[in-house]
Amino acid sequence: EIVATPYDSNVVAPVLHLPNVPAQTSQKLLSAPSTIGNPIAVAIPVKGFAGSGQMAPVAGARVILRAAFSPTLAGGARAELGADVTTGDDGIAHMTLLDGPAFADGYTLSVIPPVNSTLGIAYNQSWSLDDNGVAILLPPRIAVRGTLVATTGMPIANASVTARPAARFQWSLVPGEQDFLTQIPVPTAVTTDSGDFVVWVDPFLDTVWGTYDLDIEPASGDDVPSWTVAGIDVPRGAQAAATLNTLTVPDAANIHGRLTDPDGNPVEGGELRVFSLAGDTSLCDMTMYHPTT
Repeated sequence: EIVATPYDSNVVAPVLHLPNVPAQTSQKLLSAPSTIGNPIAVAIPVKGFAGSGQMAPVAGARVILRAAFSPTLAGGARAELGADVTTGDDGIAHMTLLDGPAFADGYTLSVIPPVNSTLGIAYNQSWSLDDNGVAILLPPRIAVRGTLVATTGMPIANASVTARPAARFQWSLVPGEQDFLTQIPVPTAVTTDSGDFVVWVDPFLDTVWGTYDLDIEPASGDDVPSWTVAGIDVPRGAQAAATLNTLTVPDAANIHGRLTDPDGNPVEGGELRVFSLAGDTSLCDMTMYHPTT
């Protein structure tokens, strides 16, 4: 495939794709559609309900617009136009698009909020130039709440808790949606002195409801192991939070040993990694789009 990308970032022009080019010397002509039109300035406000319940602009949100010219061009080429802009302090994404009929009515819009936002994503929404200036309202996220304790019952303070999309969530999405999911920053919280935490996650992507793993990383010097709580399903319906039971992190298992070469000589500076293998292959039977390997 030959991909022709405008070399000047100040020039608004589509990216041209020519697939299935034989690996031999040949001459190809790539031409943009004649109906791309002229550059036009676009402003897209992004808003959401703040913790106070008031509508407020969302700063630092990533706004992604994509459009493709559907009719095939000469030689089987296609033209794609896109913009990827972050909103300013006023919550507005400013970008330049093309106003011709080739792209004007065929845009799709996605929004990724900043990390640890209580507001969620907008994904693959239809958008046209008639929507210029119309605010995008982000939905609320789901709060996942819990308390970390050690086996003694004492709370674990200052531990990092990160919510990552579980494999079951990822592999239930088609590849393009999987790619979008990986672009959403994973939320992280630090437990309080009482071991409490809250992380905000997107309840679903497209029509697939979310399942998350909680990665727990103790504070430096704490005699608690890293731990993962797997397979937390987002509650269906209108619940604003998923409240977990108290999560008990198991005791650390201290492994002592000596690393040598085949002749028994000590290996200095070697690194030992210990992995936990689940050994469960049923996940591939539960998902449609798992990797072929």
